[in-house]
Amino acid sequence: MAAGRPHCGAGDEACARRDDMLLKENMPRLVLSGVILLALSGLLVLAVVWRDDSPHPDVALEKVTFSRDAAGKPVLAVQGEGLHGSLRAMLIPDRQLDDISSANPDVSAVFYQCATDGRLAVATANDQRVLTLDVTAGQPVRVLGSLQLSQEKLGSGAYATAVVALVGSRAVIARNSVGLLLLDVSDPRAPSEVSRVELPINLTDLAVGHDGLYAVGRGAGLLKVTYAGDRLHVRSLPGNQGAWRLAVDGRRLVTTGHNGELALYEADARDRMAPVGSLALRQEVRDLVLTRDALYLVTADSRLLIYSTATWPRLVPAGDLELKGQPLRLEAARELPLLFCTLVGKGVAAIDVGSALKPHVAGVFNMSRPASSVQFKGGRLFLAGIAGLHVLPTERLRQLLSVAAPESVSPLAPGSGKVRLLVRGGKLFAYNSRSLVYVDGGSAGGAAGEPLETFLALPENDGVRLHALRGGVPDLDPSARVPISDPNQLSNDIDYSISVHDAAWRDGMLFVLSRSQLQIFPCDASGTGPQLAAHQLPGETLHMAWVTPKLLAVAYRSSERNGVELVDVSVPGAPRVAGAVLFPRHQRTVGDIRALLADDSRLYVSRSRLGVEIYDLAQPAQPKLVQRIDTPGSAGRLSLQNGLLAVSDLEAGVFFIDVNGEYVVPAGTYRLPVVAHDVLMHGGQLLVTNATGDIFRFALPQRLNLPVGESGRNLELPVPQGLPPGAYTLSLYDGENSVEWPVTVPAAPPAQNL
Repeated sequence: MAAGRPHCGAGDEACARRDDMLLKENMPRLVLSGVILLALSGLLVLAVVWRDDSPHPDVALEKVTFSRDAAGKPVLAVQGEGLHGSLRAMLIPDRQLDDISSANPDVSAVFYQCATDGRLAVATANDQRVLTLDVTAGQPVRVLGSLQLSQEKLGSGAYATAVVALVGSRAVIARNSVGLLLLDVSDPRAPSEVSRVELPINLTDLAVGHDGLYAVGRGAGLLKVTYAGDRLHVRSLPGNQGAWRLAVDGRRLVTTGHNGELALYEADARDRMAPVGSLALRQEVRDLVLTRDALYLVTADSRLLIYSTATWPRLVPAGDLELKGQPLRLEAARELPLLFCTLVGKGVAAIDVGSALKPHVAGVFNMSRPASSVQFKGGRLFLAGIAGLHVLPTERLRQLLSVAAPESVSPLAPGSGKVRLLVRGGKLFAYNSRSLVYVDGGSAGGAAGEPLETFLALPENDGVRLHALRGGVPDLDPSARVPISDPNQLSNDIDYSISVHDAAWRDGMLFVLSRSQLQIFPCDASGTGPQLAAHQLPGETLHMAWVTPKLLAVAYRSSERNGVELVDVSVPGAPRVAGAVLFPRHQRTVGDIRALLADDSRLYVSRSRLGVEIYDLAQPAQPKLVQRIDTPGSAGRLSLQNGLLAVSDLEAGVFFIDVNGEYVVPAGTYRLPVVAHDVLMHGGQLLVTNATGDIFRFALPQRLNLPVGESGRNLELPVPQGLPPGAYTLSLYDGENSVEWPVTVPAAPPAQNL
């Protein structure tokens, strides 16, 4: 009982009146105390918020020194402004390979085709302009003039301008759905159209002959193109009606169709090209080059074929070479015993043909964004494409040839669909729509006597392959195939030759993404039973990922929008929608869903040009967008290891996102000498595949630990033990700042300024 206060019983009115009086007397002091307490609490909250969420100062690096600390351990001593203990650090290896695509082009534009005589170049761009350029040797390349082509009768195809040829002061351009245009470029600052000929077919190749131009197009055969003054004339010549590529050398000419049917021509006594022979290769020819001594062809099965023309028109096989990539265009450096061949997803191969019997690849110029046009004139290589126009003189070619290309393996035959990577039982595998292989060679399957545990389900075009897992390792040969059908017709832009987009086996059930459905079957060692359920998606299915053992995330796209459905499969015979993520309609074309990856309650969605989005699925009925991380180019496949998310970027290599913590932070770009399609982190390696299914291995980036609480102008970053010497990029980031600095880790450890 408080001193001086009498005991008050129930119903004591005197005590009640006394309490009311005391309350009225002390009310101002109580209110003031409450206000002060609230103010102090608010200041405390503000202090906490300010401490946690205040923006960090801008980070600027001034110097990085490789040295040793007092204990003799290697460190990176970093000096700069705005350094603080909340920074994260990573060392990203630098391949030190020249990528022509990433270098500043001589002219920046998206080009289709380019023709040059060594002094003047005429190029067509994707905005339907024709550019005239001064490409005189020893001078910077510069644009002289341009001409906007009309849009009339223009087809919807991307390559509306097919081919270009330059003859003196005239340029001839073949346009799909339009025909041939004759341009006057006598004044390159003001090119003009002077004539045109409408043609009902699309021309696919042009070449300059001894007496004019020759053209080919599917269904048109060989055409002779001449002009008198300002008028074009086109005349059909007898021969292969399926021709789509041609090559000319003086008075000789060769055409080829897709099927490898060669037609040989030679100028007769009246100076007219006449058929003189033929050859059936019975394989698809991509391009060809004719010289005085040989005919060179590249085929769809990645081979260079060489035929001697010494006994023309009888062609004699003289040599062949296997190419490490899918060839597109072929060009001869007639002053040198070299051929240049563009390879899909790799670059340009320089092929030494000094000895026709023993041709060999002298080197590959890395070009992650391919060239659609390649020409060699006056000792310089002209490469035009989506990366712009690059003009490479002889000394630059020698420099590129001196740099070793990355090693790769190609365990799967080309032409069987996209190559994907996976790890099972600690072993690395690659698969496509036909096969599963062990990447490191040798036997990978479990012992024959081991009991069957589970299945690995892999999609085929029209079904699912089931590979038995023994000891966690799959058998390379499938134990069963399950045919899948989906009769639903969704839209005209869907490839109906592919019935299955993804598949997974779990707990005795087979889950299959057909074109528009999630189909569920009972499946065990005794076989696959009748379908239990078919859950209809709002559009074409794309990918799926397990969020929990009973919750599947399924990506789809429709003519209206893209989205992700969260499907509860706890009752396999009655799947139900537990939640959904719907993307805005206006993002449909730029935000195509390339991959899904789930980790705990987080879902990572790769969305092409929109980067990577991270969703919190703790409550599946209400998915919450946590963050969106922009990527340098176009986000593709995903891989997660030890809090590091790798994103294949079709334009910039592999982009890394640090997801180790409550907030995800962009960490930096691993600039690779290949276009990364699939990506997988396995052990201490980064593995990527390119468009043709080659598999490349690179070292993983290394996280560096920052001493807790350090801030100001100096930081010491411990270097991981055993870090291989070489070139790296030091990336420092905190979500608000991101800075990079080139670093060289020496083979010997003495301190030195980098």
